[in-house]
Amino acid sequence: MSALPSRKNFRAILCCLAGLLCLVGGLAPVVGAQSLPLYTVSAGDNGINQLRTIDPLTGNVLTNTTITLTNEKTVTAGNGLAQNPQTGQLFAILTVSGVIGRVLATVNPATGVATELGSTGDSFAGITFAANGTLYGVTGSGATTPSTLYTLSTTTGVPTFVKALGSQDCGGESIAFNPVDGLIYHAAGSGNCQLLETINTTTLAATNIPLTGDAHAEVLAMVHWSGNFFLFSTSNDLYVITKNGQARLLSSLSGSTSYKGLVFAGTAPACPPLAALYGAANIGPDGPSVLYSIDPATAVPTLIGPIGFERVSGIAFNASQTLFGTGERQDGSNTSVLMTINPCTGVGTEVGPTLINSDNFATITDISVRKSDGTVFAFLAGSPLPSSNGLAILNTSTGAHTLLASYEQLNGGALAFSPGSVLFNVYGSNLETLNTTTGAMTLVAPLSFPESISANSTINALDFQPGTGILFASSPTGIGVNSLLKIDTAEGTVTVVGSGTTQTGLDAIAFFFP
Repeated sequence: MSALPSRKNFRAILCCLAGLLCLVGGLAPVVGAQSLPLYTVSAGDNGINQLRTIDPLTGNVLTNTTITLTNEKTVTAGNGLAQNPQTGQLFAILTVSGVIGRVLATVNPATGVATELGSTGDSFAGITFAANGTLYGVTGSGATTPSTLYTLSTTTGVPTFVKALGSQDCGGESIAFNPVDGLIYHAAGSGNCQLLETINTTTLAATNIPLTGDAHAEVLAMVHWSGNFFLFSTSNDLYVITKNGQARLLSSLSGSTSYKGLVFAGTAPACPPLAALYGAANIGPDGPSVLYSIDPATAVPTLIGPIGFERVSGIAFNASQTLFGTGERQDGSNTSVLMTINPCTGVGTEVGPTLINSDNFATITDISVRKSDGTVFAFLAGSPLPSSNGLAILNTSTGAHTLLASYEQLNGGALAFSPGSVLFNVYGSNLETLNTTTGAMTLVAPLSFPESISANSTINALDFQPGTGILFASSPTGIGVNSLLKIDTAEGTVTVVGSGTTQTGLDAIAFFFP
């Protein structure tokens, strides 16, 4: 990772997320990762009758499909979206011209064709399925009976009263079921009248959750993502929020999108088997990080899930197939930590703080594991800039670093052990090797970039492909554009993998070590 980049909202349109066919065509993804597209409907802008897929890390729209009703009525807004966990069917709350109350419908995600099941009779603002297939809905503040929880018939749309919610004076309603703890999470309101609570579906007891982290506007839609994490949308942004109420800005949405439904639809394939190549990506220095699998032949990314840490800028497998990562606690404290990452879910678990600030370093730009003994090497960037870079070893039991060497400040700092246990490093515009005892640098060759990308591109991650010994690299090659590259370790020649684009914000790569 380049040293302390400024906060920017990078924009790039990816053609699609790998794994989309697992939902729309019944085909299994090529890798064992959670390759579920994020679907949404909208109550505003020019997408009121659109079923979209979006990249949650960037907020970019990937695909648009027009929603049409089989009875030829006109859809004027989308107000909720959920997937039945038992059947895989996608359900939507739609505003339909000429119908009193919003309509419950099923939607074919491949064609956008919706089948009306019936009117709910009121202005429902969100829906979610429990694990047993029960569909819950919540009415909005503008409903005849506002801020109320119901069950909805999945054949007729008829609501059955469950519970009046204590948010009538706050406005705005959204719900999401957490299959991990079996609770419904309910968000409402804004400003001083903002709340997050859980609802027990058996006792109907409501438990308040204090909100912390980034301040945000009214929550329009919410969905369980993975483990302890939810994703929610406001009128302009997407946030990651923990089950304990800590919110962090994930991405900004272009225009006034008013997404009123979010759902990761599809069936996640089994994992293991593991993918060949993994990547961690984030937007800006404080952005929450997301794990992807990446096709090393095409550079196409496949979404796995949130890591639960921000600025994850180094990942690497050891010989025991443990995926290590370095980043910062997702709390705005900028505390640098070593973690392990579950490659099937993306969830990270802290090992401990690296304590690099004690040597006046601010971040770890990349890591690599020496497979012969499991030693984790880390490249460090100093603070304040300009300062120094450094090479360190991280204790895999505590996370603490031991500094080996310091260097002048340059961009880059990616690391990778070759199959022969030689530690390679890109420092500035040069490919180097590093002495693992003293940290001494030896020039291999200056990097030579193709004309298709900028010669000023920064290499922010490296790893060798097992079996071939080819050195792969990640680089931000333009505004909102990231590329997967190959580097000739003899001459420093750089070539582009695939079409020249991969996941925006990619900041770390690691090949699985079989």
